[in-house]
Amino acid sequence: KPYIKWDATTEDRQIVCDIMHRMKLDDFALRNVSELSGGEMQRVMLARALAQEPKLLMLDEPTSNLDLHNQHEVLQIVKNIALEHNTCVTIVIHDLNLAIRYCDRFIFLKDSQIYSYGGIETMTPENIEAVYRIHVHIIECMGVPVIVPFPDEKVEFDGAGAEAKEPLNES
Repeated sequence: KPYIKWDATTEDRQIVCDIMHRMKLDDFALRNVSELSGGEMQRVMLARALAQEPKLLMLDEPTSNLDLHNQHEVLQIVKNIALEHNTCVTIVIHDLNLAIRYCDRFIFLKDSQIYSYGGIETMTPENIEAVYRIHVHIIECMGVPVIVPFPDEKVEFDGAGAEAKEPLNES
């Protein structure tokens, strides 16, 4: 099913039209790819993948080249489609605030190894500090967890986790 043969069926065309509409790409239908911005191209490539109606969708930084509004819009669309079609979506994403808002499972990698895996309980300052080597606080804003980095605080690593020490910018 997911591969278009020589001639697209009416159903294939309808799937493409539906995805283009959901991704707000209707105005791009007749534009040449070379005329698209980086963000527009990112949305087109994602729509192309979604039109295949995969059972497993693997995305590498799907929000790169997108502005703040479009980052959230695209991830919400992907999440909705995943729920509607029972699609497993695996996303590589470095923006932890987007991850914490749109993902339900998390894998932290450190030194090419899985450092931590699990649900929201895995998203802790200790795990983030150990993997990213930056001190963070996780606060709640209007019911949404927000990761706030504090790069001026020194973090020492002892292999068991991270511990904040004195601020680096001592005057």
